[in-house]
Amino acid sequence: MVGEQFKKERARHFSYIPDEFDGIKRFEPVHKMKCLRTFLPLPLYKGNCLTNNVPSDLLPKLRCLRVLSFECYNLYELPDSIGDLKRLRYLNLSYTKIRIVPEPATSLYNLQTLLLEGCRHIKKLPSRIGNLINLRHLDFANVNLVDGMPVEVKELKNLRTLSYFPVGKSGGLNISALANLKFLRGKLHITGLENVIDARHAWQANLIDKKDLDALLLEWKDDVMRNERLDKDILDGLQPHRKLKELTVKSYSGTKFSSWVGDPLFHNLVSIRLEDCKNCISLPQLGLLSSLKNLFVKGMSGVKQVGQEFCGGNNLNHFLTLETLHLIDMDELEEWNPCEVEFPCLHELEIKDCPSLSGKLPSHLSSIKRLVIRNCFQLVVLLPSLPMLCELEIRECKAWILILVNFGSPTYVYYTEFQISYHYRGVHATITKGQNFDH
Repeated sequence: MVGEQFKKERARHFSYIPDEFDGIKRFEPVHKMKCLRTFLPLPLYKGNCLTNNVPSDLLPKLRCLRVLSFECYNLYELPDSIGDLKRLRYLNLSYTKIRIVPEPATSLYNLQTLLLEGCRHIKKLPSRIGNLINLRHLDFANVNLVDGMPVEVKELKNLRTLSYFPVGKSGGLNISALANLKFLRGKLHITGLENVIDARHAWQANLIDKKDLDALLLEWKDDVMRNERLDKDILDGLQPHRKLKELTVKSYSGTKFSSWVGDPLFHNLVSIRLEDCKNCISLPQLGLLSSLKNLFVKGMSGVKQVGQEFCGGNNLNHFLTLETLHLIDMDELEEWNPCEVEFPCLHELEIKDCPSLSGKLPSHLSSIKRLVIRNCFQLVVLLPSLPMLCELEIRECKAWILILVNFGSPTYVYYTEFQISYHYRGVHATITKGQNFDH
């Protein structure tokens, strides 16, 4: 027994699956683990309750801790004594209910990872956060920082991960502060771009040199009156490195996109999302992006026609890798004439809530597996052959005729107003409302 007790006291790592309520008794053995390096619960769900004894009485005794997590606990505050854990490298408070990160936490000079994702009650970060000179990863996605980011964030020059960057209002953190964060990688979400008052600050952010960024989300606030020319200059200045893989632009107010959006030199760009850019009168040239697989366009109410400029002119090699295309909520879109593009790899096509769209769909959709057309009241769907089709939904369109041949798997058909006529191995049939077709 003495030997067993000695082993427990010498334990370096403590990990467990939390119960609905973790009381004092569960952690009694931990009080004697003076050399503990790791305190790591492995939550299966959110909302577990933790006795106040752990943060207030237990933590001050664990001076050797390197890894500390309270993830998913209903924890409302951290004691100031958190600042005494000088060897701490990793602190995870994600999905807790803490309201503030106490200022003494900024004396954790060895801290490399601070995770605050989903901490919806936090309204601001510590003002002296710049003291965390060794911080590599800072994640506070889904956190509403009312006062924006502390200005001292620009001093975190070793940051590799910064999931979220809200641009401050006048006097707050300027977007040019990103210039100091030279080693950023992974995903970066920049929001509050309506607060940028000088486009030169966007250029100074120097995103073009951040070659390790994989995904970039640029977002303006939708309900603010803005200068269209200024927004265009800001977007010009936020050009990322050509190694970027994913791009999202939300609520941009310019009438046209910057030339870098769709530049064929972005060889690694796989996914593009353009949402609620309501003043744009045309889509950018995207057809020549050699790796583009997913394209999502929503809320572009100023676009009336999709034609050659979208495909990339008269070049025949358009959208050679595109697999998913969504056109959603485009009120003014009247014509889609994608230059007889064959879309050789397109597996999924969704066109929804485009009430003015007329004419016909492209006839070259031989690889399509999922087709959804909904609330396109003027559109005629005429598809002579869909040999790879697995799922079809057509609701509220003008008229449609569909002939399906050479099925490779069961096809499911959903509709409200019309019947589907199809030929399968020479047999003509009609699918009635609510019925599935399964060969």
